[in-house]
Amino acid sequence: MEIRDLCENRDLQFSSGGYSIYSAFLMTSAKRGAMIEYLYSLMYELEKYFLIKPLLEKGRFYLPEIEGLPVRINWDYCYKENKIVRERLWEKHNVSKYSPVVSM
Repeated sequence: MEIRDLCENRDLQFSSGGYSIYSAFLMTSAKRGAMIEYLYSLMYELEKYFLIKPLLEKGRFYLPEIEGLPVRINWDYCYKENKIVRERLWEKHNVSKYSPVVSM
């Protein structure tokens, strides 16, 4: 949001990078002319892993009306196609306490 505000305050064009189906919801707070990068060769192949995702139509993203992030992974597809290499459940008792080393 800081980058968005810097661009808007200086009348610069604002565009997102990264995975566009995830960044689409972040861009909803930007001005109407803001752009979302859509790398077809990457995103087209990833979209089949999602059961729910923003709809890309005529150059615009439309978010689904659901709570939380506007994406849901299609786990059935992932398991059926053997796309899950390893599954691991992390529980509190088997994760060591996070204790960062801080020095001044």
